Amino acid sequence: MQHLLVGGGPVDEDIVLPGRLDRSRLDASLDSLHVIDQYLNDVHDNDQTVVGLSLLTTIWATALYVGEIIRRGAPARYFEWVTITDELPASGDTTTSQFDLGAVRALRARDGEMCLPSRAVLRVILRGRKARSVHSFARGAIEASTWVQNPLHTAELAAAASAP
Repeated sequence: MQHLLVGGGPVDEDIVLPGRLDRSRLDASLDSLHVIDQYLNDVHDNDQTVVGLSLLTTIWATALYVGEIIRRGAPARYFEWVTITDELPASGDTTTSQFDLGAVRALRARDGEMCLPSRAVLRVILRGRKARSVHSFARGAIEASTWVQNPLHTAELAAAASAP
């Protein structure tokens, strides 16, 4: 799915407004998410929010790209990709060319915390520049993983909270 962003894909599986995404600047760095933000804002500004295969492909591909940057930038969290699904009806099944609308790809840290890049992507598509950027979302997830709580500081905060 991620190849649709960085390398392009078949025309019938492409993302929304493929000409608006400068794929040459997608180098898997945190800063490359500024390119993704601009692209998602273009999708929003051009009213490309009607649900269809191209929009779903856009959400999935950009969410995987954002998530991989988070996963690689936060190795101490031991993020791994998981799929969260609703159960499919017994008669229903999806093929490799269909999306399971009840499935969400997410990052799960070793401690069980979930990170949902698809929510950040969808927020920008729906709200445009009013939404928190995916760059900010990813930077926050990465920075949170490097923050180590100081036990002395925690004790001081607890003491201050219990003081009259």
